[in-house]
Amino acid sequence: MTQRAPAPLLRACALAFASMGAVAVGGCETGPTQDAPAVLSGGDPAALERLKVALAQAMGAARVDLGPEDPTRSSVISVRPPPPHRLQDRNPALPTRFSIRLRDGACVLVREDTGAVTPLPGVDCRAAR
Repeated sequence: MTQRAPAPLLRACALAFASMGAVAVGGCETGPTQDAPAVLSGGDPAALERLKVALAQAMGAARVDLGPEDPTRSSVISVRPPPPHRLQDRNPALPTRFSIRLRDGACVLVREDTGAVTPLPGVDCRAAR
């Protein structure tokens, strides 16, 4: 026959474990992240090439074809799907959309369908108006 722990002891243990979990989770928090929509500061070819390289890495592709948006004016840009194969007359794939964000002073890309964040090293951006 096993002895049962008294109810107050069980409640005290449960409260202690819950408190430890709250401290562990709360201890990992940092301050609020500064995050705002952004656009590229300049449209120079080097910055656009760095943007394309970062987008290709985020897509797992060798190269990408940008949609019609101007990244110096729009904080949302798209990557066109690959062209159809020679045996297809059309490609049903949709463009992949990314948001340019200014996060803690650094320019990053956020893929809209997954939320994955890709840094944009060497690319200057400013908050969108």
